[in-house]
Amino acid sequence: MPLALSWALITLLLAPPASADAITFDRAIELARVAPEVRGAERALDVKRRSRQNTSRITYNPQIMLQPGFRLAPADARGLEVQASLTQTWSLAGLARARDQALRSEEELWSAEARLIALSRGLGAARAWIDLWATQQLWDEARAEAAIAATFTATIERANALSAATLADVADARAYVSEADLLVLAAEGEVFHLGLLLNQETGSTRDAPLAAEGPLPAPPLPSAAEYAGALDRADQLPQIAALELSGRVAQARAAEIKAAYGAHLLTGVFFQRDQPGGVVPYAIVGLTLPAFNRGERERGEALAAAERLAGAAEQARVDARAELAQAIHEVEHSQRILSELERHLVPAQQAATAARERLFAAGQATVVEVLLARRAAIQGRARRHRAAADHAWARVKLWILLATIERHGAPK
Repeated sequence: MPLALSWALITLLLAPPASADAITFDRAIELARVAPEVRGAERALDVKRRSRQNTSRITYNPQIMLQPGFRLAPADARGLEVQASLTQTWSLAGLARARDQALRSEEELWSAEARLIALSRGLGAARAWIDLWATQQLWDEARAEAAIAATFTATIERANALSAATLADVADARAYVSEADLLVLAAEGEVFHLGLLLNQETGSTRDAPLAAEGPLPAPPLPSAAEYAGALDRADQLPQIAALELSGRVAQARAAEIKAAYGAHLLTGVFFQRDQPGGVVPYAIVGLTLPAFNRGERERGEALAAAERLAGAAEQARVDARAELAQAIHEVEHSQRILSELERHLVPAQQAATAARERLFAAGQATVVEVLLARRAAIQGRARRHRAAADHAWARVKLWILLATIERHGAPK
């Protein structure tokens, strides 16, 4: 048995069966929703919310001071003396209110960031599954083509032995077998890589790569007339909300710093015990005025950050609208490419291959012509699988973006 034929048969025999660890597209999305990064962001938001709720409205802690002493003179008044005070500082600049507003802004930011993480993980899992599906189809095509190429080469070798084919024909056929085998190896490597990527996107800690099973997703999309409204609401996507809220957090932080350096009132009581057995109480009243240090440096950094984030948010709105417009266009564009491949190119290439093989069997075509036709056919089928995956990804991406806008935003 020729070496090429043996390799092709071994390749088919060793091809992995339907994996017990294969997952559907819907399952991949479900796993992405509970990936460690997503769950960590949700837990962090819960901690942040409880922290705000448990934060006291009193911004400063009371201070207790005890000063024990001993009177040495006069001799008849010697003995232990004690001074004690209890004081409390109160903000006159609204620090409690400013701090509560800063905490609420931070909570909103963490919520937006949790949504952004979930969106990113969902898109990543969707893309990884679809890319894996396409590569698995190519791997199947490559293994089948390798087997056919090996069989064809064996036929050419027998024909050469009968002087019905030249050594050049044999060399061309063997070269094509090698190309087919290399395509199998390349596809196998890519399947392994994408399977591990799908592990990552779905939060799986397994060592073996996942596999994609089931059909490509085809989520329902709104009519073209509804896209204009979605474009107007593109700024409801979480990446923009996160930037806007980051700016608000910086502004709230600046307000909190201003209040922290504002006027403070100190109140308290002071007790003094002296000899012989006397106790003297005092009232304490103090006022701290923001005469010099008003936190200008810290406030300046916070306000500068707020301005930078405002610019970033504005640019993100422009980017989001363009991204959504591109996603809308890509659905139609990818559909047209897929239709052209399925209706015209691939059937034409398949027909050309069959015709070349019939001509070759009748002695009216060369080995090279047959191999070129087969090479073009497999490339066409590979493009069709890739185009089908691209169209599915375009639909899924737009579907996820629109669902995110609908879930977390409202028309303005």
